[in-house]
Amino acid sequence: MKKLTALIFAAVTALTFVGCGGENFSVVKEPSSDSLASSDPSNESNTNGSEASVKGDSSSKKEVVAKDEYENNGVLINGEGDEIRAIELYGGSFDLGSKYADTVNSYKEKLGDMVNVYNMCIPTSFAYYLPTKLENEYASQYDNIRNIQSQLKNVIDVDIYDTLQDHSDEYIYFRTDHHWQPLGAYYAAQVFAQRAGITQFPELSTYEKTVYEGFLGTLEGYAESNELAQHPDTFTYYKPANLASLTTTYYDTYFANPVESSLFFDNFEMKNAYSTFLGDDREIAQIDTNVQNNRTLVVFKDSFGNALVPFLTQSFEHIYVCDIRYFDINSVSFCQNTGATDVLFATCMFTSTGQNGNRIADMMNQ
Repeated sequence: MKKLTALIFAAVTALTFVGCGGENFSVVKEPSSDSLASSDPSNESNTNGSEASVKGDSSSKKEVVAKDEYENNGVLINGEGDEIRAIELYGGSFDLGSKYADTVNSYKEKLGDMVNVYNMCIPTSFAYYLPTKLENEYASQYDNIRNIQSQLKNVIDVDIYDTLQDHSDEYIYFRTDHHWQPLGAYYAAQVFAQRAGITQFPELSTYEKTVYEGFLGTLEGYAESNELAQHPDTFTYYKPANLASLTTTYYDTYFANPVESSLFFDNFEMKNAYSTFLGDDREIAQIDTNVQNNRTLVVFKDSFGNALVPFLTQSFEHIYVCDIRYFDINSVSFCQNTGATDVLFATCMFTSTGQNGNRIADMMNQ
């Protein structure tokens, strides 16, 4: 039985993060009861034509011990000292996940055989750091991802769940913010490169590493935890070796009024540290690289997708980055007009199984 308080919270309101995040911050209802069997990845009628790579088992998740845990404003605080962590509580919907899968399938159908369409459902820290004793009280991101995968048709699924789980002992998520760390995004980008048949994917050691101390993110603000505030995050990001060869141009949400600028914005306020990648989400970014492979990637993303982009600049000739929340033209025509050979949907689980996922469908009809 899911927490009654979570269901009441979902019915009454859906909070939205301020700043670069903007993902729906809410505990949604538990997975719909329209048959768990229908979401079984082994059901051949559901996986027909899909390239979903279904693997792993949620039971292999590492045990997480509860230490003085408590909940405030939809945020769970667990741990102590430098191990304290804020977790955005999750309750994703199978129904909304199915709609998301149908939408991604529609993109593939409209774009045709000459364009590779990829799905990357990005787990949040909830998937790996929720105390084990609480797992039965909330929905499972693992199960919701498998539900989406089982319904994809001719879409290449980029399954990063197990990869991130394998690295969950590393610093792949912030403790005070709802985003992943760039290190987590690197591991995900590596999986994407493999699925996309990319051979030009450099090791992390070839990147210029930048470290900032003292970052306090969105969850620290919502949780109102003095102890969390006393143990801020370290923010570490990586600049690609071909950074000097990149031309980055920003457009408004109608793909007009171009302004040439940089991929990274280092002079950020610490509270907006995640904006170091690509700056303002309310812009379309075009990145022209020194790669010569005739591949053009369009990324439709929420803010989690920002951290992926620096790890793709040595793998594609052109990259277009579009935030689903701030995109005001027809998305299918955009892909066609830019000569997209590859289209990646990279959104966190609060988008793919939440209300923000509706934007992906809306973009086709603008």
